[in-house]
Amino acid sequence: MIEQIQDSFVSDLALAHRLADMADKYALSFFQTNFSPILKQDGTPVTRIDFEIEQKMKTILSKERPDDAILGEEFGLTKQANRCWILDPIDGTSEYIAGKKYWGTHIALEENDELILGLISRPALNRRWWATKGKGAYHAKSFDLDEPLPVNLSLSKHLSQSKIAIWERVQTKRVEKFQDMSVWIPPSLKNMIEFLDGEIDAFVDVIGKPWDHAPVAIIVEEAGGTFQDSQGGRRIDLGEVRYTNGKIDTEFFRILTHFQDLEEKHLF
Repeated sequence: MIEQIQDSFVSDLALAHRLADMADKYALSFFQTNFSPILKQDGTPVTRIDFEIEQKMKTILSKERPDDAILGEEFGLTKQANRCWILDPIDGTSEYIAGKKYWGTHIALEENDELILGLISRPALNRRWWATKGKGAYHAKSFDLDEPLPVNLSLSKHLSQSKIAIWERVQTKRVEKFQDMSVWIPPSLKNMIEFLDGEIDAFVDVIGKPWDHAPVAIIVEEAGGTFQDSQGGRRIDLGEVRYTNGKIDTEFFRILTHFQDLEEKHLF
């Protein structure tokens, strides 16, 4: 049984890399060219490239993993199943449209509601990160995966010296608190990469969807870090998720919970 599980991890990871290879090459072929984005109902931009990549990934998965469900940003959930692939064809579409480099594909796999695989690509940066459950987290160049290196998060143990980013759209009390007591990092799409590269110590994504969070969550945990939802659990479908290097959790989460309680009680 253990050997079967290990073989499945290897096979699923190889498939995830093939999906990412396809997505990277296809997206790069249209990068910094002229195309017309449209706005979705939530006001975020999308391009035909997003839809085409997700459809191509779905076609591959439907052939190679016909019993698995697929949840994608653009086409939603295909069916209910014990295993579910979670896809974001182009994370950071606004960056892609603008011709900037901090965009890429997110791929994750859940089994019985537990994340067992995650992959993040940033092809314009020639970067890729991945993890499988219990096997660690790694990174390498997008199209040269032969020499992967372990993902090393930061080593900071003191919140006062830690670099913190919170993706708030407006100035909030908790933002003010961390600006006063820690090293504040302006929120941007670079924060996730900075975090995985050990350059910042914690960040909070307040508006992410499951396809945004899923691969990040398992990569962070396999690298020794922590992810937590806004209720103190490990769900990826509640919007806000907090990520830390695993060394500043107690104080960081205590402050976030304190300000959340105040907001819920309408005390400011």
